[in-house]
Amino acid sequence: MVITINNQYIGDDCPCYIISEMSANHCQRFENSVELIKSAKLVGANAVKVQLYTPGTTTLPIETGDFYMSSGLWKGVSLWRLYEKTYMPWEWYPELLKLAESLELTLFPTVLDLTALEFAEKYDTPAYKIASFEIGDRGLLKAVVATGKPVFISTGCATTDDFAFIDSLNSPTIILLHCVSEYPSTASALDLDAACLDLDGISDHTVGIGFPILCAINGALVVEKHMWLGTGDCADREFSLTPGEFKTMVDAIRGTEAAGLEFEKRRGQAHTGENFQRSVYVAGDIKKGDVLTRANIRLVRPGYGLDPRLYEDVLGKTATMDMPYGTALKETYYQ
Repeated sequence: MVITINNQYIGDDCPCYIISEMSANHCQRFENSVELIKSAKLVGANAVKVQLYTPGTTTLPIETGDFYMSSGLWKGVSLWRLYEKTYMPWEWYPELLKLAESLELTLFPTVLDLTALEFAEKYDTPAYKIASFEIGDRGLLKAVVATGKPVFISTGCATTDDFAFIDSLNSPTIILLHCVSEYPSTASALDLDAACLDLDGISDHTVGIGFPILCAINGALVVEKHMWLGTGDCADREFSLTPGEFKTMVDAIRGTEAAGLEFEKRRGQAHTGENFQRSVYVAGDIKKGDVLTRANIRLVRPGYGLDPRLYEDVLGKTATMDMPYGTALKETYYQ
């Protein structure tokens, strides 16, 4: 496999492709996003990744029940409030693309739904990322692959069926990244010995630089790691590196590449993280006998509703009961 992104190569005989993940570490300040891009260039990253979503494209404005996080890194807030605090204003995107281009640095987005993809396609977007929590959204996967651009896919929530579906897309531009969908990831969850094959790199959420360096030593084609500026109440700071730490990681990876060891490519076991997976929820009050449509059921976070892989099959079915807005759809609720 050799994939080209902006005249740089990802492949077995190429240097490790290192991605600086901005995620929510801009703290919704444009000047922070600019500084993170400039820092990525200075520390030697190949690319910067941003995320394109809004609260409304990701979840429902509900503060209780399934939508409230009572544990984990972001406990004490609803998904809606979390995404209000962390999303990147989309009007920044074309400006950040221009900045990255001026620095001869690649910038590309994670797209969390079709509206984000449609927006990004208006610009000269060189590649895309699918987050592990969106891996069950078959429509999104097909649409992103159909652009013909390189697509990084994190596999933290992937099932055997998901890998089969990705294989069925028969795309030469898919890059699969081992990922543990836990924030931060613990050493006990890393499990690189999970039986399965054909992963190309790592999307890392551990604390520190040890694990990504270990992967690079063993020949990972891609390493993705979060970077923050070291100040501010950034949502992802717990598992992010400062620019100085990121540079230490990059230098260590570049220093190991002469070893030439073969990366053991694996398809790891899924780590669920149901708060952040998508599933089917009622997005408009439904009465018994109503037809289920794209207008009244949606794929949103969290993941306690119907499996997202069944979404297309459910459309056109008939409700067997009244379902208020925000109901997690179940198989017994329609026929």
